[in-house]
Amino acid sequence: MILALGAVYAIVDAWTSRWRLLPDRVEAKGLFGVESLSRAKIVGFRVEPQDHIRLESVDGRKHGLSVPMHVAKNPVWAAWFETLENLDAVAFNQELAILEKDPRLGANPTARLETLGSLRKLTGRASLVGIGLACWLLFYPHPYGPAVAINVVTPLIALAVANRWRGLVSLMGDQGEEPTISLMAFWFMPSLILALRALLDIDKIDWIQPLCAGLGLAAIPFLFALRAQRVSPKSWATLFLALFLAVVTFCWGWGTISLANWWFDKAPPAIQRAVVVHKGGSADDDPTLSLRAVDAGANLPLIEDLKVSKARFEASRVGGVACVAIYPGWLGWRYVAMARCPAAAH
Repeated sequence: MILALGAVYAIVDAWTSRWRLLPDRVEAKGLFGVESLSRAKIVGFRVEPQDHIRLESVDGRKHGLSVPMHVAKNPVWAAWFETLENLDAVAFNQELAILEKDPRLGANPTARLETLGSLRKLTGRASLVGIGLACWLLFYPHPYGPAVAINVVTPLIALAVANRWRGLVSLMGDQGEEPTISLMAFWFMPSLILALRALLDIDKIDWIQPLCAGLGLAAIPFLFALRAQRVSPKSWATLFLALFLAVVTFCWGWGTISLANWWFDKAPPAIQRAVVVHKGGSADDDPTLSLRAVDAGANLPLIEDLKVSKARFEASRVGGVACVAIYPGWLGWRYVAMARCPAAAH
């Protein structure tokens, strides 16, 4: 319902919206009123990722005005935009001027610009490598151990490089809009897929302990990410950036520690009888079983939505008895899988 209402609002708002370029101001008429910005207060414009051009005001960003790109391409509007300062280009040139003085790139400004161009091409390939490694782990993780290990190490390499070359290499940013080098995909994609792989591969019983351990493991990478990005607590934008860095490093930490607990566990499981309390999905579409342990002393919660095979799903009935294997975990965090019942359990 929320999505439907949002779609209706977007359609109606687009239908009723109007933008006017007047001698003394710019007006934007929307569904709930009219916004205007005096021409005298416009300091320039920036291109926004939502296919809009943002007119910036001397009073600050919250007093600016967004113009859709299809309006800005109108010949009259386009000619007017040519009279304004492109603030993105100004920021780009300012950063480029700083990099031209960076001795790490070469002995003179010309050599430094050539080195920067080469590095930007190299890190473009690094982005493709990061995406490729994440796809390997997500879609075809064979051999499994090396696939996980490489995706664990890759974000750490990105953090090390970004901290070694602070001001030149960043974990965030768009290489098309900033002269600095961005390792966004090389750092972000493997971290995210590690957490996703841990969700897909392991049916956990104990959740709190690995979550806390994941937070602890992510603490140092998070501090290095903050250092590389130079996050300031004085800006809401940088605070949101810090939150994003925290989420990504937590995905890396939790995914790494959860997969380690599962992959290095060599202890034999305990077979436990359980009653099927619910069947989810269908035999051909994400079949799952929810089970409750028969032995009251087993100290097991309700095992919900345990992934099973089509044959197991069809052979099981609500109220019937099945058996599960309870693995202790390498680090002591239990996880579960379906198992064959011993003969005495039938």
